[in-house]
Order: sequence, then structure tokens, then C-alpha cells
Amino acid sequence: MPYDYKKHFGEITLTQDLTTLPEERTWRLAAPEREPEPHQIVLYLGCNVLRTSHMVRTVTAIFDRLGLDYVAVGGPTYCCGIVHHRNGDTAASGGMNKRTVELFQRYQPEEVVMWCPSCMYFYDEIQKFPWPFPVRHATEFLADRLPALEFTHRVDAPVALHYHSQSEPRRREGATARRLLEAVPGLRYVDVGSEPRFGRLCTVDVQAQLGQDVGRMLHGGPIGHAAHDDADFGVVSHGGAPWTSKETAHLRGHCQPWQVVPAGYRVNRPVPQAMMSGKS
Repeated sequence: MPYDYKKHFGEITLTQDLTTLPEERTWRLAAPEREPEPHQIVLYLGCNVLRTSHMVRTVTAIFDRLGLDYVAVGGPTYCCGIVHHRNGDTAASGGMNKRTVELFQRYQPEEVVMWCPSCMYFYDEIQKFPWPFPVRHATEFLADRLPALEFTHRVDAPVALHYHSQSEPRRREGATARRLLEAVPGLRYVDVGSEPRFGRLCTVDVQAQLGQDVGRMLHGGPIGHAAHDDADFGVVSHGGAPWTSKETAHLRGHCQPWQVVPAGYRVNRPVPQAMMSGKS
């Protein structure tokens, strides 16, 4: 039976519609005109992040505070093709990822900043795509702009980072995410390490391969030991699942980078307003 792509992408856009108001959506889902207004930066969101659109609002708020000339794009129109590739539709997948890059080129960007870890993995490590412009992950992009950020709130709390270490890009992104966390005044970084059995991402397929009990143990053990029942302990997830010290939550589908769970929040609740402002 063929994979139901309409259902897959329909659920993504429906979740976005249920969790955001139309006036809150500053990102584009439609293809640009043939000659749109150019932008220095294309912020490529991917598709799946629309399930957790509060994270889109957070990253675009940071870009706005920095005063960047950018356009944020995502959704099925800009699909990288990994879903089709995973289901054996390789010809369709190849056409989709090339078409998406052509849409980027219409904006004449100096750089593309990638949000979705699957998109980045698929373009760089599977397709080995020859990009016509510089491309890097959002963590690395923001870390390079730390001198332009002025943090407006102090956060006196310990925090752990869940990251992946299967490949050099994942290790690099994890190290950059740690650098961003350590820049926040008051935050105390707690190193819980990285579990290689999770591979490149904590996906439903990985959970099924490991088994539920193993998944629980691998996720809950390091976080639980680090937290020591500290109610103020929170976890930032880079390409993985979020937890708090009081409730170890299982992965729910394909998780996104920079899922932030402050202490006392439940999984997938909206994060607080970004605690930073851009220097003029």
C-alpha cells in the first residue's frame, strides 16, 4: 500500500493551524513569486517544525531582535524530500529537493540557515548536494552572532543538553548548542553526555528498533542522575526529546532541535518569550 503523503503533510499543516493564529505566522508556506523581494538570509524551517510552531515563533523573534534581513520559509512546498526517499520514492524525492533549492535562489540569499536536522542530514549526508550558497545550522549561525545579543534576563538554574553524536556535523552542532546555553547569564550547564545508540535523531523508528524499555532507560538514566530530583532542573533538546526532572517524557514522533522545557513545564508547551535583544 503506498504511503499516504497527503495525510502526513496534512497533519503537519493542521497542527500549525490549530496552534497559531494567522497573524502570528510570519513565515511563508507558499512558493515565492518569480522575482520576489530579495533577502540576505533564507531561514529554512523544513516541514515538521510546524507541529511545534512555538519554536518557529521563538527563532523568528530572535532573528527580528537581531535586525536581520531574512525570510522564513517552510512546509510541504519546501520539502527536502526525505519522507519520499524513506518510502522508496527516490525519483520524486530528488526532484523535490532540487525544486526547493530553486525556490531559495529566487530570494538571492547570501546564506541559507537550516533549522530541521533531517533536512540538513538529507541534503548534506545522503544527497551530498552541491549548494550554490553557504548553508549552516541555526545553532552555528546564532552562536556566531552572540556578540550582537544582549541578554535581558538572568536565569539562575541548571540545564542539560540532549544532543546526538553519530557524525561530525551532529557533534559540532551539539558543541555549538552548548556554547549558546553557556552564554545565558546564570545558567549552569550540566553535561549528561550523548548516547550513540540513538543515531542521528530520536525518531519513532529508532524507538521501535531499541524497544520501549531500552529507550526509557537510555533517556531517563542520564537526565535523572543529573537532576537529583531538583525541581529547577530543565533540559534543552537539540534534535531530540524534551524532559523535566519531575516527569521523564517519551519521544513523541520526530523531535525538533531547540525544544526548550523549563522546569515545571509539560512536553510541547510553548516556551517563554526569548530572553534576549539585539544590539543596535
